Amino acid sequence: MTERQRVKEGIRARALAERGVSPHPLDNEERFRVLVMASAEVLYRMSADWSEMVQLTSRGFLATTQVPDPLWLDRYVHPEDQPQVLAAIQEAIETKSLFQLEHRVKQADGSWGWMVTRAVPILDGDGEIIEWFGAAGDVTARHRQHDELLRINRQQNEFLARLSHELRNPLAAIETSVDLLQSSQGNDAEPVYRVLHRQVGHVTRLVDDLLDLSRITLDRVPLRPEPLDLMDLVDDVLKMTQHLITQRHQRLEVKTPTCPIALTVDRVRVVQILTNLIVNASKYSDDGGQIILEAWVDQTSIGFAVRDAGMGISADALSHIFEPYVSWPSGDGQTTGGLGLGLTVARHLATLHGGTVQAHSDGPGFGSEFVVRLPKGPSEHAIASERAQVFPMVPSCRRVLIVDDHCDLANVLGEMLERMGTTVKVAHNGRDGLAMLPAFQPTHVFLDLGMQPMSGYDVARAIRARPDFGEVVLVALTGWGADEDIRRSRSAGFQHHLVKPVNGAAMAAVLA
Repeated sequence: MTERQRVKEGIRARALAERGVSPHPLDNEERFRVLVMASAEVLYRMSADWSEMVQLTSRGFLATTQVPDPLWLDRYVHPEDQPQVLAAIQEAIETKSLFQLEHRVKQADGSWGWMVTRAVPILDGDGEIIEWFGAAGDVTARHRQHDELLRINRQQNEFLARLSHELRNPLAAIETSVDLLQSSQGNDAEPVYRVLHRQVGHVTRLVDDLLDLSRITLDRVPLRPEPLDLMDLVDDVLKMTQHLITQRHQRLEVKTPTCPIALTVDRVRVVQILTNLIVNASKYSDDGGQIILEAWVDQTSIGFAVRDAGMGISADALSHIFEPYVSWPSGDGQTTGGLGLGLTVARHLATLHGGTVQAHSDGPGFGSEFVVRLPKGPSEHAIASERAQVFPMVPSCRRVLIVDDHCDLANVLGEMLERMGTTVKVAHNGRDGLAMLPAFQPTHVFLDLGMQPMSGYDVARAIRARPDFGEVVLVALTGWGADEDIRRSRSAGFQHHLVKPVNGAAMAAVLA
């Protein structure tokens, strides 16, 4: 070999070495080194009886060691998993077969993770084990995902149990009230009516929470901002929470600015946010406890704080407080009532407004505070407080046909409309409703969309197909109120879309 060739070979060898490549045929040790450099796995070598870790090369997952380590088991393996690891090692040694196991290990940063490991025995010419060569992969993320799915599944199971419990109580009260009404006369029935009204309202709120969560998840909650005065909004919140506060002999203190404050928000949704927070404060406060609702404004935003001196919130609970289905135990270890959806819905509604809801607590026994911040919105509008009548009268010329296969509901709606001064007819299926049209000549037709076999859509299309009833106002009655449901009813010829349960004010607005 000439001098020139030797220089070129030296340059080539150095270049290969810098890249981690051997310029010569590889022996076993060199092959192992190259394999270690090329692998993304944790690679290790064990003595024949696993009493000593000969070498471990990691990629940042475990602490690397290049010297024999007789204390590897305590250094790397979780104490609770060591018996299982030793049993698997013993079986692999006795059978001279593959060692394979998934267990917890101490990571390079000192935390516990998970790895799946496999090791094969290296045998000499007599078939005896001389060492083990193994590889391990990090499966910590998969285990964490599995643990998270188990946690979510546990929350959902607890939620279903709470839902069953929450529905059973008001339904039992309603059933008992109906029995009492059958034997009551005159004024004796008034307390029973109050129970019915209260319990039906409770069931309605439970269903509303479920529907709101579903709509939020599907991004189907439209906001309808309107100009209003801050005190009108606070008055709505007080009306919504008065019964609960009174029932528990609690005190609700309100602190608001003394001057009128104009803001533009979705009135219904902001009332819902604050109501949910006050209900939450009431649930986790003792009977007779005090709750504070404070409101303030600055140039661009409006703030609300709901404070209580109740049981407080632990640091762990604070990290999950706004997740759906979460309901933490009270001081006696029992879970309080509710579905665990109120705070979830409140935060999502605030987010839709471009605002935030934050929770604060110094820990169990020190109460809690929930702070809401919302954009104030344009305030140049003149604001007038609305004062609606409970059952306003409507023009006596209104003739209303109600078509609903839920007989009790149809009859009650008919009675309500008659008290408003209208003339009413009721049909319990679509065919009977169409048959009443010529003789009754209604100005408005209220149609239940879910009737069978002829749906409200079918009846609406049949009415619109008859020229002599082209001026009739069609009103949809339904339990579905998403934007796409409203669009569907409009395309079928309905002018109005009312979501059950329907109150008198909504019906009066349609008939005005």
